[in-house]
Amino acid sequence: MINKKMKRDYCFFEIVLLLLTPMNIKTYLKQEKLTQAAFAQKIGVSQGMVAHWVNGRCRITPEKAIHIDKATGSKLSKESLCPEIFGEIA
Repeated sequence: MINKKMKRDYCFFEIVLLLLTPMNIKTYLKQEKLTQAAFAQKIGVSQGMVAHWVNGRCRITPEKAIHIDKATGSKLSKESLCPEIFGEIA
């Protein structure tokens, strides 16, 4: 049986995990309630390109990672989008 304390502790750890996990585009779109098309327009690419990134069919270039980082106020950091170039988030 789950009591209130267990539920509260679980919620706390879930929040910590969310804060420590680098955000990806799919999570960002959901959190910001944006469509792929709206995000694409915001950063100057096609919706198809965003779909490729979300589905892992295409890698994000370092230049686009920097642009996305700036456009999202670092909610999607260049480090999380392109860790092989900018280094992984600790």
